[in-house]
Amino acid sequence: MVSKKLATAMLFGVASLLFTGLCISAIAATPESTAHDREIAAQKFVTQKLQIWQDRLNLKDWNIQIQLVRPDKLEPKTLGNINWDADVKTAKISVLSTYDYTLPYHEMLNDMEFTVVHELVHLHLASLPRSDASRRVEEHAVNEIASALLKLARH
Repeated sequence: MVSKKLATAMLFGVASLLFTGLCISAIAATPESTAHDREIAAQKFVTQKLQIWQDRLNLKDWNIQIQLVRPDKLEPKTLGNINWDADVKTAKISVLSTYDYTLPYHEMLNDMEFTVVHELVHLHLASLPRSDASRRVEEHAVNEIASALLKLARH
C-alpha cells in the first residue's frame, strides 16, 4: 500500500513532467523558435570554430569578429566573406545565416566551418598583391588549402 503523501507527490511529479513535455513540444513545433534556436546554435558554433582555427592557423594576434548574415550582405553566389585591415590586424567574417541554408543541419555546420577556415586562409594571403585577374586563382587555392586543412583535422 502506498501512502497518501507518496501518491500525491508522484501525481504532482507526473503532472509536472507532462506539463514540461507539452511546453517543450509547443516550443519545438513553432517554426520561428526552431529557426531562431538553430541560428543561435550556429552562431555559437562558428564563434567556437573561429577560435579553434584562429589558434591553429597562428592568427591569435588578430582581432577577428564573426557574424551570420543574410544573402543581401554577401556577394552573389557566396557563402561568406572577410574584410580586414592588415595594419591593425582586425577582420570581420560574415557567414551565410541558417535562415538561408538548404542543407541538412550537420552538413550546414560543416559548410560553415569550411567558410570560416576559407576566410582565415585569406588573411595569410593578405600581403600578396591582388587583382581582378588573380582573384579566381586565389579563390581556387584558398578552397584547396581550406579543404586540406579540414580533412587533416577530421582524421
